[in-house]
Amino acid sequence: MACRSSMPDRGFMQYPLDYGIVFQAAQSALMDCGFRIRGVAPGAIQASAGISLLSWGENLQVLITTVPGGTYVLMESTPVFLFDWGRGSEDIARFFQALDLRLRAGAFWTPAGPAFGPAPVYR
Repeated sequence: MACRSSMPDRGFMQYPLDYGIVFQAAQSALMDCGFRIRGVAPGAIQASAGISLLSWGENLQVLITTVPGGTYVLMESTPVFLFDWGRGSEDIARFFQALDLRLRAGAFWTPAGPAFGPAPVYR
């Protein structure tokens, strides 16, 4: 587990699905992960992760936008305190796993197979 600075962690995915479907699934995925939704606006969801032994909490932002061929989802996690000990990247991975499960449960498939790309990209 790494000590991370107060710089935000980011992860993103692109889904070949309608914006509305992905936006609703993202809200459900945040709740599935136990995150608290603090605000919802078109294209953006604000949430927070609670305090744990390794973190004073995280502020989470999910940005969702329509792109050619589907919907782009970016999640950013910023520690409330100076360090998150790697929790931000773990929260991002959990969110995208939950989002993938939600979208798969909706049975959104393309003729070539599941409508999902590679694992989330972190920066």
